[in-house]
Parts: sequence; structure tokens; C-alpha cells
Amino acid sequence: MSVNCLIDTGSTLSVIHIRKFLSIPESQRPDKIYEGIQLKLANGEIIKTMGQADFDIKINGKIWKQRFVIAEIDAPAIIGYNFLYSKNCKLDIRHSKLTIEDFEIECQKESQMSSIFKIASEQNVILPPNSETIIMSKVLGDSSHLMDAMIEPVMKQDNEILVARALVDPSSGRIPLRIANLTSFERTLYKSTCLAECHLCDNIFEIENTERTNHKVFKIKESKADEVPEHLVTLFENSISNLTEEQGIQMNGVLKRQADAFANSKNELGSTDLIKHKKYRGCYSY
Repeated sequence: MSVNCLIDTGSTLSVIHIRKFLSIPESQRPDKIYEGIQLKLANGEIIKTMGQADFDIKINGKIWKQRFVIAEIDAPAIIGYNFLYSKNCKLDIRHSKLTIEDFEIECQKESQMSSIFKIASEQNVILPPNSETIIMSKVLGDSSHLMDAMIEPVMKQDNEILVARALVDPSSGRIPLRIANLTSFERTLYKSTCLAECHLCDNIFEIENTERTNHKVFKIKESKADEVPEHLVTLFENSISNLTEEQGIQMNGVLKRQADAFANSKNELGSTDLIKHKKYRGCYSY
């Protein structure tokens, strides 16, 4: 199974997401699961784990055995310090390259990876009148680095066909969609029809189980300006005054992903000596 991994020098251990672990065919999973440990996140939060297991990981044709903690994290998998140190890895942040022993691989900055994808129907589907249908859809693009995303409808047909909003895992490239046909006659959705978009959702927390259900319940935190990097908060607040709530969420995501493109202060802008100018009668000539 191919997995997008986040390289994290600040993570002491290597970690795989529980859903990624469970998506591995049972016959191919590690034979032994070792006792679980607690993970402490950067914000001090403690999360429980499902356990630990030894995996054979293949990078650039070479195979190593590595122990991974199995836990709910924000990425499909994390390559942590324990692997990087033991394999004498060298990370070139400026050129986005990782050297493992005797070979080099190209990496991609997380901020440059897309977090919004179109969702289209996999095949022709007939929707019965006055009914709701669950269909399988495909993600247009490589969403394997996303574990949690929100479905946002894009179809607008006078509210006759509705796509339900939902929290989904788009990492496999396929998503179940709930479609409602509110008309009194059959409607056909044709293959490759764009039905919705999925947007990265990285502000989810789990609510403790109640007495009524054994299922986990998740809630999405409200988007706030303080989620934007500090030097972009003012820009964000000035920008959302004329935007809809959905556009504001998209703006929030763009600023977070492209934060490196904005200077923290005027001092970061620097200066250049490539062009010189002279002043003539109050004007500047280049």
C-alpha cells in the first residue's frame, strides 16, 4: 500500500493513522501488535494509541523495518526522528530534498499541496423520485495526503438535487455521497459529473461517547481568525467583511497554505543592489 508520509523532525516516534492501518488487508498486517503508549502532541495534549507494530517500508526500491505507533493523527503517516536518526538522514529544507543513506528523494512542502478537490460520480446513476441515495464518487486528483475533509456541494439545480455535507476521509480517492432527489420523477447523474468539493478540515476533535451510543462523535471547531498565522490576522479580518461564510473558510485556508509568501515585517522584504536610481527634481530615475 502506498502512503504519503509527513517528515517530522520534531516527532520522536514514527506514527501511522489508525484508519490507514485498518485499510491494510488483514493478511498483510503485522502479526504482532505491541502494547500501546501515550503520545504527547506539541500543544501538550495527550492522545491514546491503538498500539505499536513493525512495518516493512519501501522507499526508492529499498526496504527497511520500522516500528510505528498506531494513532489518530493529522496525516496518513509520520516519519519521525527515530527513523531519520537511525538511517543517517539529511534534510535539505531549502531544496525540499531528503537524503537517506546513499540516495536522495524529492519532497514536497505541505503548504504547496492542494487541499481542495473536485468530487465526481464514478458511473451513471439513476436517482428514484423523492428519495435519498448513497453513491460512490471519485476524487479528481491525488488526495492521499488528506485524512479529514468536508464535503461542500457545488450542484445547483433549483434545489431539486441535493448533496449532503459530510466529514469524510478522501485519502483512498473514493468517497460515498448522499444524494437526494426532491423531484417526483427519476433523475440521472451521468458519469464524471462534478457533484461536490472536499476541503481540508484540520480542526476536528472527538467528543466522549454518550450513554446512548457506542459510536464516536466528532465535531468541527469553528473557523477563527486566530487559526491564521499571526502576521496575517489583520489581512484575514479585513478580507472577510464582504465574503460569504464558505468563502471566508476558503480564504482562511489559502492564507494558511501560502503564509510563507507574506512577509512578517518590512524588514523581511530586504533590499536589492541590482538596480540603482538617481533623484532629479523630486523624481526618481532608474
